[in-house]
Amino acid sequence: MPGKYFIRPGWAVLILLSLFIFYDQALRYFDFSSSAYSDDLKPFTGVLIVHICTSLVALLAGPLQFIKSLRKKYTRFHRMTGRTYMSCVLIGGTSGLYLAVFHLILTAHYITFGTGLSGLAIAWLTTSGMGLRSILHKNFQQHREWMIRSYTVTCAFTTFRLLFAIIENMLPVEKIDIYNICAWSCWAVPLLIVEVILQSKKQVPLFMQQASL
Repeated sequence: MPGKYFIRPGWAVLILLSLFIFYDQALRYFDFSSSAYSDDLKPFTGVLIVHICTSLVALLAGPLQFIKSLRKKYTRFHRMTGRTYMSCVLIGGTSGLYLAVFHLILTAHYITFGTGLSGLAIAWLTTSGMGLRSILHKNFQQHREWMIRSYTVTCAFTTFRLLFAIIENMLPVEKIDIYNICAWSCWAVPLLIVEVILQSKKQVPLFMQQASL
């Protein structure tokens, strides 16, 4: 299949893009004297650093789960990276939910922005949890599908920044409104697209259904 030749380059582009965005947008939070730390964010510094670090590890570990040759030849490595990914999602998702609720909603009063990122954290924990549940029940097909959904949400870190840059440069929208839009669309829209793709592969053509009757 011609498409297989684009898989690894595609992963490489995604990782390089994510690392660039991390360098450009997230690295500044490791400088605790940075202007990125507003007065209302400073009390959440520790939780924010934990969230950034675990989310980055999950982002980098995810592609290793989908490379078929690694999965087939190095089963132990696949399980190890899978456990690493799941652990980072648990910590990153929980810390993200904590930041969304206690910083954005209750402290800064960014309700729409905060609820969007709360939904992101819940979707991340839920899709990953379902992936774990399915593999524990040895349902490999469902496990693969749930992990695709999980990693789609993991990539919200990258999707958010891309959407933000596009909207900021193309539409006359206030910055807070862009944050609100991206907080929801960075994970909900990609999940919808992925779900359509996953389900479309399962649809049996009508003539095949009639032939089996």
